Amino acid sequence: MVGKSIIPPPRKELRLFKPQANPAQWLNVDLRNVDLSVFGKYDIIHADPPWDIHMDLPYGTLRDDEMKQLEVEKLSDTGFIFLWVTGRAMELARECLTKWG
Repeated sequence: MVGKSIIPPPRKELRLFKPQANPAQWLNVDLRNVDLSVFGKYDIIHADPPWDIHMDLPYGTLRDDEMKQLEVEKLSDTGFIFLWVTGRAMELARECLTKWG
């Protein structure tokens, strides 16, 4: 195989949706008081919300009704949300994901 390339051709990139222009953001704010639409749209949302797990925690939490009122759907038209959930909040998480899309 003298003179022949053994380097494979480049792979085609698989796109499931059109990428959005906004760079990643890290939000450390009280989301109850923020208009989420000001941040634009994202392809991927990774959320670790402060679920109220009925324990003494070193940070504030959101009541179930406050969690459902968050307007996360304003952050994405299409894409994925990766949601960290505790065992106690599993059903609430399902309700939130249904509302948020």
